[in-house]
Amino acid sequence: MIEATAAFELLQDIMDDLQQIGSMLRKSIKKEAHFDIDKIERRIEEILKHEIEFDTKH
Repeated sequence: MIEATAAFELLQDIMDDLQQIGSMLRKSIKKEAHFDIDKIERRIEEILKHEIEFDTKH
């Protein structure tokens, strides 16, 4: 369970960093590198939400 907790903490740290990226830079990164930060943020949010739901049920 320690590994799972560490993984969720890492995802939260990544999410915190991604949220610091402004919209102009996001658009540029998406255009140049085909790296969709918004999509990645949404996926991380889904994962973190499920982790919170799991914690509240157990």
